[in-house]
Amino acid sequence: MGPAAAMMILVVAALAAYHNSLHGPFVFDDHGSIVENPSIRQLWPPSTWFQAPVEAGVAGRPLANLTFALNHAVGGLDVQGYHWFNLALHTITAGLLFGLVRRTLQQPDLRTRFGVESTGLALACASLWLVHPLTTAAVNYVSQRTELLASLCLALTLYAFVRSLDGPARPWRAFAMVASALGMAAKETMVAAPVIVWLYDCSLVSGGWRAAWRARRCFYTGLAATWLVLGLLMANSHLTERGIGFGLGLGWFDYAIASAGAQLRYVGLALWPSPLIFDYGWITPHPATSDVVAVAGLAILAIGVIAGWRRRPAWAFGGVAFFVLLAPSSSIVPIVQQPIAESRAYLPMMPLLTLVVLIGHRLFGKRGWLLFGGVAVLACSLTAHRNRDYHSPVTLWADTLAKRPDSARAHCNLAAVLLESGATDSALKHAQTALTLRPGYADAHTNAGAALVRTGRAAEAVPHLESALRLRPLAAQSHYNLANALLRSGRIDEGVAGLKETLRLAPAHVQAHNDLSVGLLSLDRTAEALMHGIEAARLAPQSADAHYNLANVLARLGRIDEAIAELETALRLQPGFAKAHHNLGALFLRTGRAAAAVEQFETAVRLRPDYAEARRHLEIARRASPP
Repeated sequence: MGPAAAMMILVVAALAAYHNSLHGPFVFDDHGSIVENPSIRQLWPPSTWFQAPVEAGVAGRPLANLTFALNHAVGGLDVQGYHWFNLALHTITAGLLFGLVRRTLQQPDLRTRFGVESTGLALACASLWLVHPLTTAAVNYVSQRTELLASLCLALTLYAFVRSLDGPARPWRAFAMVASALGMAAKETMVAAPVIVWLYDCSLVSGGWRAAWRARRCFYTGLAATWLVLGLLMANSHLTERGIGFGLGLGWFDYAIASAGAQLRYVGLALWPSPLIFDYGWITPHPATSDVVAVAGLAILAIGVIAGWRRRPAWAFGGVAFFVLLAPSSSIVPIVQQPIAESRAYLPMMPLLTLVVLIGHRLFGKRGWLLFGGVAVLACSLTAHRNRDYHSPVTLWADTLAKRPDSARAHCNLAAVLLESGATDSALKHAQTALTLRPGYADAHTNAGAALVRTGRAAEAVPHLESALRLRPLAAQSHYNLANALLRSGRIDEGVAGLKETLRLAPAHVQAHNDLSVGLLSLDRTAEALMHGIEAARLAPQSADAHYNLANVLARLGRIDEAIAELETALRLQPGFAKAHHNLGALFLRTGRAAAAVEQFETAVRLRPDYAEARRHLEIARRASPP
């Protein structure tokens, strides 16, 4: 079997495993990295690639931001294109893994044992990794493209180095440096790339670190220089805004203890991928008995890997690479918002599964091929089954909560998606549970406040939204949420002040302009109300609400024809807008067009049978309408 045939098999396997994943919606951080990221709305100039919002997952990661901009240029926010892009990256990386394993097994230390079967073993390694259920965390979760890109670039870096050993050295080594530099612009975990290449050289090629340095010192100097790219990007990426670094409430020691458990969990999930959990939430900053056991278990593994490196480095490379690849995210630098994430096992699984396949081949010989095939088919089926959890945000967070019932973040995010789906009572329950588990949780206060506002309990929502604002005083949305609740609870002056503060922080906040226009109109400040109504309609020309509210201001000013035109626009955008039909009927009645008014009032009543004001005006219009 040639490489081309193997690649075709990998493509078919990828489609079989992920065929049902291409319509999954944006979830969680996808909104900040894609939906609400203004920097992906244009491809040019290149400076926009570096301008992702500081709180977004692609801040300081311009290569990932560029790929999202490419997706947006082609298909806007159509999620299917983003999923296809992720799947293509995943499949290409599997192809690189195939090439790496195949060429590695043909190295002098391994050729005698594995050279004849190198292609088959390489295909087994690549296909098992490609369809493994643990990779779904990176492939299905669109904003984890950062992980996919960094993994692709690291695999390219190592593959180019391996090709340089038996081909024209300079072009391939130059390509390796370029790939490494690009990876540094995708995700910080790429910091491990020069180390991985050096370890590969020491264990499988040169026979030791001194020999590797003497043979290729210029190459390693150039490869290490790509760290400068990462350093410059990290210096301007506001890592603390993304919950990364010291001084954020989680010490290095507590995080190191938790990381030990995380690494053991990744090993376990690679061998037995259940249960898979989308989000693990925060960790308790106090070591428990299970953490001590995890540290002991990890220490035993580490000692075994070190001993193996001393005796047979070619075999131990897989174990060493696993730990080195995990070190940037699972060591001592706290990642407070997400200390455990299955997507981090995406790249480290490559050397781990390769080691497992080779050991299996040693143990079972030719019978191992049947075992590999069966495991691959089972893994493919489990991956397709796991994809279903990503079909809906409600399903995904409900699954997470079933597996992590004490996760405040799972309760909070389930509340958010339930709010979007209209299940307000359930949303309020989950938001309140999140606050019980984590009282100072700003997002949970926000969701509880939003649920209370929707149930007509705006006065009860105010304390929650005030708490959210205290926790996030510079967030424009926090100011808006509180201002909206104040308006609805009758505290108009305070609500108007809050909306003005929202617009100071976010001048293009459409809903703030819209609501401010309504609030100012109720205070008879029509000139200001008109200004904000016009701005809301300009910023959101497809918003029926914006045109409806602007029409109300124009009607108050006596500009009836303009008001009618705005209401007609609102109804063109939203034909089932009962209040717009009613107001349009009122303006028709006011201008002597009783028959047209009757038609509008009848439509309003048909849409809302309980609309008492529309029924009353309908009777008036019928009496005024000629027989």
